[in-house]
Amino acid sequence: MNKGVLSKSDVKGDSIALDKSLHDLFKPFIGRLVTIKDQDDCEFEFEVKSSKTGKISLTKTESFIDLLDLKEGDEIHFVPGDKNGSFVVVIKKNDPCPNAAPMDDQEKDTLKGVISEIYKTVVEEYKYIFNEKHYLPTKEASTLIINGFTERNLTFNFCQCYLKQQPDAIEHPNAIVWQEIPIISVDNEHIDSIIIDYKNNWVIYLEAKRLYDFKHFKSLLNDLDRIKKFHSDFPLPKELPTNKAVVLLADHYYHGNGKKSKEKKCYDAFFTGKDVEGWLEICKDINLAKKLASRVKLAKIDAVCDKTLTIPIKGEYNIKIAEEIFYTIYCGVFFIE
Repeated sequence: MNKGVLSKSDVKGDSIALDKSLHDLFKPFIGRLVTIKDQDDCEFEFEVKSSKTGKISLTKTESFIDLLDLKEGDEIHFVPGDKNGSFVVVIKKNDPCPNAAPMDDQEKDTLKGVISEIYKTVVEEYKYIFNEKHYLPTKEASTLIINGFTERNLTFNFCQCYLKQQPDAIEHPNAIVWQEIPIISVDNEHIDSIIIDYKNNWVIYLEAKRLYDFKHFKSLLNDLDRIKKFHSDFPLPKELPTNKAVVLLADHYYHGNGKKSKEKKCYDAFFTGKDVEGWLEICKDINLAKKLASRVKLAKIDAVCDKTLTIPIKGEYNIKIAEEIFYTIYCGVFFIE
């Protein structure tokens, strides 16, 4: 750290190297466990260690790093808490990229309308594959009945449906689609897809996730944060449309016996633009629940459909299905401005 700002070398595995200015604060606790509380009232335990060279670090911090999605450039400041061996941490996320041009309400409504129609078309495509062609492009899983569908199919089908609705789709559509766009300033990171539509003057960034549990939902929010932070730091054409939006795609399925239906209520609320209640009630990890409750408010999305569209999967397929499965595709939009 340098004045509290994280560098790449500060985070290694499950440890964080502390700024020299913090050494005196943590020296009395070397070899002991300390408790750290953050802005969302989440508590984490750390072991304070000192190296042969005198560097002090906090170890066993994997949950802390993961839940807060700590990255290079984020600021971390510690202050003593209300009891011996406790601290409060204040984190300021790094936001190096400029905002996009603001969109007026009419532009937002137009873009939401297009995304809503694409979303419905994608769901119809999946219904056709599953229930008319009786094809499940997955495999049997011992505990989940089916193994699920890879995320790339969501972004691929969304982009394909988008291009099909372009007036010049047969030759050269007005929109450019590209998959896995690298972030120029961050090694080994990318977003799933991008749509650049010159005629409508907008750029759509797409991220998709398979929602097996709340940790994957948290990862989707991390993806959104990454695009908000780096949306101007992708390989982009010189002449770029000014309006920018993020489309979040996700899928979730549960068996006919009702397993994971509680999680579905949370996902349904988020993707229809409603306030989400129930994280604390359903999520077993109390810190994760608090983080989700806090971050969902910051990541408030616009609904593109009044209700989520669930596809019942029941019948004869290329693989055996033990019981009915309810498969939901989610879609929501976040405007960058």
